[in-house]
Amino acid sequence: MARLCLAWELGRAALVLAVLLPLSVAACGGPAVPEPPSSLRYGYVGSVVVLVWDASARADSYSIYSGELGCGVGSGHPVICRELASGVWDTLYVHDSPGAEPSGYWVVACNGSGCSEIDAASPARLMPRSPGSVRVSREGSSLEVTWDPVPGATRYSVYHNPGSPRCYTSDPYPQCDELDGNVTGTTYTHTIPVPDPPFSVTVVDRSADALTLGWRVGGYDQHYWVAACSDAGCSIIASNVHDFLPASYDVPPGYYRVSRATEDGATQEMRYTPLGSSLDRFQYVDKGLQPNTVYYYGVKACNDSGCSGGSSRRAAGLTESDGSVDAPSTPTGLQGEKIVRDGVPDDVRVTWDPVEGATYYELWIGGVPSSSFELGEEISAPLHDQSFGTSANRGFFGEYETTSYKVRACNEVDCSPFSEIITVQ
Repeated sequence: MARLCLAWELGRAALVLAVLLPLSVAACGGPAVPEPPSSLRYGYVGSVVVLVWDASARADSYSIYSGELGCGVGSGHPVICRELASGVWDTLYVHDSPGAEPSGYWVVACNGSGCSEIDAASPARLMPRSPGSVRVSREGSSLEVTWDPVPGATRYSVYHNPGSPRCYTSDPYPQCDELDGNVTGTTYTHTIPVPDPPFSVTVVDRSADALTLGWRVGGYDQHYWVAACSDAGCSIIASNVHDFLPASYDVPPGYYRVSRATEDGATQEMRYTPLGSSLDRFQYVDKGLQPNTVYYYGVKACNDSGCSGGSSRRAAGLTESDGSVDAPSTPTGLQGEKIVRDGVPDDVRVTWDPVEGATYYELWIGGVPSSSFELGEEISAPLHDQSFGTSANRGFFGEYETTSYKVRACNEVDCSPFSEIITVQ
């Protein structure tokens, strides 16, 4: 009997502590128990349930509950419902195996002082399902996005991301743009965007009367998502949860405008329409040039909607001589400087003195100790510097690693011996 009474007293003391401890923590300067999360809503993406809510002030984490007849918490344990997860730090939860459709989901906000109350009468509201069979077709200079109607939807939101098949619609890092949040039909027409500027524009080959210009393009594959909306909220964009494929359409540039300038200021613009325009790497051979002459180039990508801005850095090239020449001498003055960048991996800038008779340079990179080297970049004269970061000077997490560099000067005859080796830490 004494043991029974003792157990009862201990149980009563534990219950009192469970009630008073959060209050005492708050009274002693700890954070107050957070308010319940608001705007609880859930929807189906394929066979999974996605639950979302608005963040609660002072919350460190959230606990998720589901039940058929309601939900409450007694003595710290769920009543008539079950806890699906605790310690959830995001405002989105994926229920991978919901089984039979539940009657409700609830979320409580928690911190060191305790958790908010469950409002059993206000479970998460069911949002419309995601539209099925989203399709994209081209109509002239526009893309037409269509989808199947969703029961219960009063409007639709259309999202777009050029170049990346990812869409996360929430702040602070949205990965796609909402084109229209109030589409009442099941069709949306989007004017094809102007292409992104070409990048990595450089002279890749040369002769006495021609220079070959190379570049790459990106951002021409257009990706679309559609969310069905009602007064309960909008359906979940699939890539918020899994890497579901969006509705996509490739719109590569139809042609390019290549501008050429000489050191005396003369300019000319050429239109280049490549064969196999679905590729992302292009080369243009500029013929009829003067020997031993420097030319500068810019490239714009164009489609029916217009042309991009120019490439970020003007390319330059030096044609070969049409007479007898010797191989260039070894470069001198090789220097390296690490470029510190905020929020992204550092790069390195390597410079050297120009060499008479060189039409291009080979910059080789190697590890430390510098036992093995590989060709890092080919730089066309008159340029004699390079800023870059490649996998050869990157660590596992993309950070810059101490790397050695050497350079040699080249022309149509041969390349010089290598310069001295420098190391940039």
